Amino acid sequence: MHLLTNTKPIPTGNLFGHIMPGTWLMHDRTAFELGVIAERGTVTRIEKFDHTSISGLGKRVMIMRSGAFGDLLLASPAIQVFKGLNQGIHLTLCCINSRAQLFDNTNLFDNIVDYPLPASEITNYDQIITLEDVIETSEKHATDAFADALNVSVINYRPSFRLTIDEIRYAKRHFNGERKKVAIQLRAGVLNRDYPAHLWQPVLLGLEDAGWEIMLLGVRNQIPPLPEPLRRPYIREIYLKDLSFRETAAVIANCDLFIGPDSSLLHVAHAVGIKSIGLFGPIKPELRISAHQDCIPLHGEVSCKGCGWNFHNGMHFPPNKPCFQKNLCGSMAAIDPNEILKLAK
Repeated sequence: MHLLTNTKPIPTGNLFGHIMPGTWLMHDRTAFELGVIAERGTVTRIEKFDHTSISGLGKRVMIMRSGAFGDLLLASPAIQVFKGLNQGIHLTLCCINSRAQLFDNTNLFDNIVDYPLPASEITNYDQIITLEDVIETSEKHATDAFADALNVSVINYRPSFRLTIDEIRYAKRHFNGERKKVAIQLRAGVLNRDYPAHLWQPVLLGLEDAGWEIMLLGVRNQIPPLPEPLRRPYIREIYLKDLSFRETAAVIANCDLFIGPDSSLLHVAHAVGIKSIGLFGPIKPELRISAHQDCIPLHGEVSCKGCGWNFHNGMHFPPNKPCFQKNLCGSMAAIDPNEILKLAK
C-alpha cells in the first residue's frame, strides 16, 4: 500500500469520482495510476505504507480491496470464514463506493467505507489487510487465493450475496409470460472476456425458437441497438432500463438459467442458486467456478486459451498477440453457438 498526497482534485471518471486534496491510503497500483493522471506538480508525495506496523490482530480490522464486483463476490466466502474464526472483531471493508451494495443484508461487514481511505482514519484500525492483486497473480481458484491471503481454508464457495424477497418480487414486472426464462449477459467488464456479438445472434434466435423468454443484461452504452432479426417479442432488452446491480441480480434470481462470460453476474447466479453456462477465454474456468456450483463452463479450443491475461495498464489484450490486433479473444470466438444451445436444452 501507498500514501498519496495531492494538492488539487484528481478526476477519475466514474470509478472514484474526484479524489479531493489530502493524503490517502490506497493500493500500489492506484497510487501509480493517480500519479500519472494528476495535473503535473499536484501530487506532492507518494510513499510506501508499511501496513505490517499495525498488523497485530486487534478488535478493529479493515480489509481493503478496490477491485470489481466479481472480485469481491469471489473473496466473500474467504472473508466469511475469516470473520467466523476471529469472533468479536469489528470488520470493516474499504472498497469502491458502488460495490458496497453487494453486502446489503449479509452482516458480513460491520462497516463499509469508501476507497481510497483518508490517511487521518488509519488510526481507527488495529490491522489493515490489503487484498490487492490476490487473484490476478494466482494459479488456483480465486476464492482459495483470497483464503490464502487471509490464512483460512474454504469449504463453501457460494458468494455472500443476499437479495430480499421484495427485491425478487419486484423484478417479476420485467417478464412477459409463462415461458422458461434465461438471463444473458452480453458483455463483460473487459473486452478480452466478451463473447463476439455476431455469435450471440444465432444463440438468441435459437433460444427464442426453443421457447425461452430472453432477458438481455448489460450496460446501455456498451451495447449497440439490436439488429432487426433480433427484434422479437421474447428477446427483451432489459439493459435499456438502467437497472442497478442488485436489480439486475433480482432479474437473474427469477430466471431458470443464466448464460454469460466470466464476470460478476456469473457469480451472482451461483449466489442465488441459478443454473448457468459460463463462457471462458483468457481465464481458466477452474480458477473461477467451483465444483459445487451448478455451472457448465465452455472454453474455446485454441492454443492460447486460459492465457491468464487480466486488464493491465489500460490494455484489454496482451500486446503483439493476434487478439490484440483483432480486439477479440480467440478462445471466446471459438465457442460454438450450437454448443451453448445444446446445453441450454
